[in-house]
Parts: sequence; structure tokens; C-alpha cells
Amino acid sequence: MIIDTSAIIAVANREPEAQAVGARIETEVAQDRLMSSATWLELMIVLDRGGNPERVGLVEQLLEQWSIGIVAVTAEHARIAREAYRHFGRGGGSGAKLNYGDCFSYALSRARREPLLFVGNDFVHTDIQSALG
Repeated sequence: MIIDTSAIIAVANREPEAQAVGARIETEVAQDRLMSSATWLELMIVLDRGGNPERVGLVEQLLEQWSIGIVAVTAEHARIAREAYRHFGRGGGSGAKLNYGDCFSYALSRARREPLLFVGNDFVHTDIQSALG
């Protein structure tokens, strides 16, 4: 299962989907909980920009507790991310409006043929399978 920034932020912010996201992560086999390194960077930028060191610490603790593996971006991932932006990116005609980080979550999900754990309406407008069902 691939994990998007939106899923971790939902847990950190105690959004309505937080419990379902946490439960889904915990039911996945530990070695199958993955995040793109580009997505990880996006997550950390979002947290740092928020200026809340306690929230940053909470997320770092959750990533470690859940044993979320960080997968390096490959040339294949970059090509898939580029295509994702062309088809589903912001400024295009798609309802997805994927940003830079979203494109790498999409790419890792496509490359590994695994569902994506996300919150929100962006990825529902793509061909990616949701890990929440």
C-alpha cells in the first residue's frame, strides 16, 4: 500500500477520516507500508510550513511506529509522475488537480500496482485504486 501526504496529515490534524486511515495502516503488513521519497519531502514541507514542532514530532513518531518505508524515486517513477501531471495535474481539465507531491504518490502506486491511501477528492478523479475501498 502506498501512502499519500493527505493520509498522514488527516491523522495529524485529527480529521474525520483519521481513525479509518490509522486503522487501514495498522492492518497492512509492515513491509508493505510505503511512501515515495518525494511524497515524504512534501509531507515534511507541509509540516515545517505549519510552524508546529509538536505536530512534526507526532508525524515523525507515527512514521516510525507504523514502519512506513521511504522508496527512492526512480527514472520510471519520474516518467509516470510526468504523465500523471499531464492527465490529472492542476491547470488541466481533470477534476483531480494533482500537485507535484501527489504525482509521485500516483507514480509509486502505478509502478508497484498497489492501492493508494489518501484523503480528499483529488485521486478519485484518476485511475488509482483507493486503499480505503
